[in-house]
Formats: sequence, C-alpha cells, structure tokens
Amino acid sequence: MGSDSASKETQLINDLKEILLPWEKHFIDQIKQAYLACIPDELRKVWKDKTPTPNSLEEILAELQDIPQGETYIIRFIGYLLVDTEISKNIGSDLNQLGKQNANNFSVLLDKLKHEKRELEKDQDIPTYLMISLEKSSQSQNLYYVNAWFVSHENKGNFDCKKNQRCESLKLENQKIELRKIPLLLEELMNEVNRNQYLNKNCNQPMVILFLPFNLLNKPVDCYKYGERTIGCSFQLVLRYKERLKNKYGNEKIWHYKWKKLHSQDSNSKMIISADCEKLYAELQKADSVCLHSIKPLSKKNIDDLNSSATPVAIWLRNIPKKINYQDELNELIKDFQQKTHYLPKLIHEKRKDAVDIHKDNHIGHHLSILWEDPELLLPHIDYE
Repeated sequence: MGSDSASKETQLINDLKEILLPWEKHFIDQIKQAYLACIPDELRKVWKDKTPTPNSLEEILAELQDIPQGETYIIRFIGYLLVDTEISKNIGSDLNQLGKQNANNFSVLLDKLKHEKRELEKDQDIPTYLMISLEKSSQSQNLYYVNAWFVSHENKGNFDCKKNQRCESLKLENQKIELRKIPLLLEELMNEVNRNQYLNKNCNQPMVILFLPFNLLNKPVDCYKYGERTIGCSFQLVLRYKERLKNKYGNEKIWHYKWKKLHSQDSNSKMIISADCEKLYAELQKADSVCLHSIKPLSKKNIDDLNSSATPVAIWLRNIPKKINYQDELNELIKDFQQKTHYLPKLIHEKRKDAVDIHKDNHIGHHLSILWEDPELLLPHIDYE
C-alpha cells in the first residue's frame, strides 16, 4: 500500500472512530453486525481460527485497517452502519458525509445495501436462538451444570427438536458454573458462534433462551454486566421453566393451542391475566388465557399454575421501582403486547435498552422478567417420546 493510500485510510479510520466512539455503548451490537457483514466469507474462513470476533469498536477498526485493500471494506462497513435505522437516525448525516468524502458512488453503494436489507428482511421472521440450560449440581448449591445449543436463522424452519436436527451443540471449557459467571459463559458461547460462522450477515443477533429451575427464575440475570452494557441490553433474553420440558408433561395439546392463539391477529380473543385476580387458577385454565402479568416475583404456585394450564407467557416485576408510576408503565407495556403479542421479547428488550442510563428506581426496564414458553423450540437432549 502506498504512503498516500495508507495515510488516507488511517485518516478515514480516525474520522470514523471520532463519530462512533460516543455511541459505542448504545450501538455495539449493530457495529459488530456491520463488521461481520462487510467482511467477505472467504476472508472470514482464513481468519476463522486466528482470533475471536472483535468485541469493541477499537478492535473492529483495527481489524478493518489490517485487511489488504482495507479502505474498500471500511467504506462498506460505513454503508452497513447506515442501513441500521437507529444509527442512521442519530449519526447518519455524519457517516453519510464521511462515506461520500472517501468513495466515489457512495450513494449507489448505499442504495444497493438498503435493497439487500429489504430483501433479507422478507426472510427475517424467525430469529436465531442461543439456548442455555442450567441444572442444579448435587455437589454444590452454588454450581449448575451447563449445556448450550445454537439454532441458526436459516435452519429454524427445518429444526426437529426430537431428533436434534439443525442444532449445533456448543463446546464449553467448564460444564459447571456459578450463576454470576453467566456473562463469561455468554461471551465464551458467542465467541464460538462467531468463530464457527454460525452467525452470518443473513442472521439476526440470537435470542438468548435460559432454561432454568424455579430457584433461578426471579434472578436479575438480564442486569448482569456484559461488556460495557448488560445482558438484557445486548440480547433479547427470555426465560423458560425446565419442569415444563419433563417427558411426562401432559398438556402439549393445549400448550400448542395457546401458543397459536398468542400469535393470532385477533387481540380481543387473547386473555392477559393479572396475578392479583381473585380466581387466578380458574382464569388461567381458560383456553384463551395466554399470559400472566404480575407486579411482584412469581411464586412457586404461580409457576405451577402456569404449567398446569399450559399458559405460554408471563411478565413480571422482580422489584418495584420507587420513583415512578410503575403500574402505568406496566399497563402501557401490556397494551402494546395485546396489539403485537409475538413481539413481546422485542418490547422487553427495548425497555431494557431504554433503562441503560437511568437509575434503577426510575425505570421498569431494570426489573422486568419474561417467561416465553415456545412449544416448538425444546431442548434437544431430552427424550420427548
């Protein structure tokens, strides 16, 4: 590379860093996805075992600068950033100006990438899944056996949980962990996902699904630190109750019926029940009852009632924020949920992201938990026959 070209590329990287650095905390997931999208598959294969996917803006920019003819990929990186709606809304004009200053026909490239995104979004109805199962260890009350699997976006439609098809078992350095080590576990799993190229530019960021025993369901796992943010900000995170997956669970038929009802267009036919309801058990048993909501942690009886009624969804507050009208905020969330029920994990994710720079007493996003029992997505290692 000539000195003029190298100097221009260095200046481009510096200008890009100046624009992105103040927003790194908010947009690190989109920045990672743009990086993965702009790197050609053959180059990623060469680098597959070299290093894990970079996890910070500084690491990503350094990797881009190391690529032969890196300026081309940096321009594509800027383009992929701009097709993200949130990034475009906040810093789009600066990025667009930088792209136009450093590339001929940048507008043509941008139109091409936007068209690609629209085409991909036609096939983006099913997210990617990272499934993690924790089982209590008999050797220590603080240790849990861990298993993890990855189900890719493009394979979900063919996934057969009973036959363990289209599902990648993820290798772990340690099969037993403490709950507080969940962030390190997630980092290890995401590194393996990226190293093995399970995520590609056609895939969404995975939804993290934690299959837990009852004693962990009210733990604030979404608030655990993950890099510069929290797990709940970095991923759509939902919980599952492991007891429902036992092979003697006899309510599969009504479970599937309620899950289908949950995704129907008729919002008036779906019952969302408050945990304060006088006849809670009877209400949950009704065929149209799809969700329980509560302003306090779920009790074992609540969970047992959800199980016996095959109700697929629950939303609750682990703690009550002290300085806001939490009931109004929860009611607003429930109202949104009634209109677009299958988007609830995304709605919860948005609430958690909104809360990131706000004190825990001032936002319900720090306290929300969601049980999301998808009957079509089960743990591969359990015998369901």
